[in-house]
Amino acid sequence: MTRIDRSKDIIEIHVQSGKIKCKYKSDGSSADTHEASRGEYVRWSCADGNYTIVFGMHTPFANPTYSKKKNELLSIPVDLRAKRRETFKYSVVVERGVNDHVVRDPEIVID
Repeated sequence: MTRIDRSKDIIEIHVQSGKIKCKYKSDGSSADTHEASRGEYVRWSCADGNYTIVFGMHTPFANPTYSKKKNELLSIPVDLRAKRRETFKYSVVVERGVNDHVVRDPEIVID
């Protein structure tokens, strides 16, 4: 199966009916599993609130946590030391107000 080039795409984070949906800006398809190459930038945005991308100790990026304000673009390069076919689970947290947030757990796969 041929991989779709998502190197310039943006993963849009939406909150719908109290749940987070991660979709590609270009075509609206699911971005719950995103394939990326070493050195390639992964980009996120969220129009529904301030958001945080959280990896555990196992991350393909320089840091395990990144936060942005509503409508700000987050763009991070995949670490060149990431191993091929390695999978990284992460959480997306969207702040909706004081003590109100929504969480989703997608993944990034290094190709």
